[in-house]
Amino acid sequence: MRRLRELNMNPFDLRGPEFLAFYAVLATGVLLLLYAIRSQREDAEVLPKLEDPYLMAYLRDGPSGATETALISLIDRKLIVIENDQAVARSNAGVKHPLERALLNELGASRSAATAAGISLADQTDGYQAYLTKKGLLPDGNQKAARFRDTALACIFLAAVSFTKIAIAIARGRTNFIFLIILTIISIVVAFLIGNPRLTSLGSRVLDHLRTLLSRLKGNADSLRPNENTQDLMLLAAVFGVAAIPLTAMPERQMLYPQNTSSGDSGGGGDSGSSCGSSCGGGCGGGCGGCGS
Repeated sequence: MRRLRELNMNPFDLRGPEFLAFYAVLATGVLLLLYAIRSQREDAEVLPKLEDPYLMAYLRDGPSGATETALISLIDRKLIVIENDQAVARSNAGVKHPLERALLNELGASRSAATAAGISLADQTDGYQAYLTKKGLLPDGNQKAARFRDTALACIFLAAVSFTKIAIAIARGRTNFIFLIILTIISIVVAFLIGNPRLTSLGSRVLDHLRTLLSRLKGNADSLRPNENTQDLMLLAAVFGVAAIPLTAMPERQMLYPQNTSSGDSGGGGDSGSSCGSSCGGGCGGGCGGCGS
């Protein structure tokens, strides 16, 4: 501040290291403002209630998450059998959920387990995207436009400040502004990340809320057994990913996801974890297959 007063409050007259510090503080302020504006616009006081594991999974990881959860459900119900590193699909007769039927059809009679784990049914999960967008958990067209506008303004401002300083430095015969260029690029990249996340602020809060509700279920995952706790396995996969499912509950996971063979993470939580699993009820089997229709 003393240096600024000496220079009549003109930050562009600061020397290189001093201007870098000023720019870092300025960029931090702009990024915090960008985050605050987006959060205020996209948040809400009341959290929408999600009970369908497939909706939860889509919220966490899009089509891949929903398809992954369906695969876990079908394996635990023995509608898909993993043997000799092959995923063998049983008949889809009696399977009512559209996503599960589509996965069985896509899998075909047999394919390698690793390939089966990589299936992502984007077309069959459009209904989930539409539903979550309607609930404000994914950005709609207006929110995306507002995000683009705010992010563009932030980036233009940061770039303008940087280029002004560079122009002044060149005019004065100085060329030591490489660190300023690097800092500007970093600031702009961070601005895009902060201004355009996949979920809305409300969506992020709902996902965090689900993880808190299911923290006890995750901590007790080692007590689950194969073919006995399908709903709980679906909830674990939906909210935390398949890494949260211990091998004792699903030995097939080692062949499906060989890159991650550790048992599920443990963690504490409240008593609401188990109640959330039971409240899903028939929604785990029937789910929200028609939510987009």
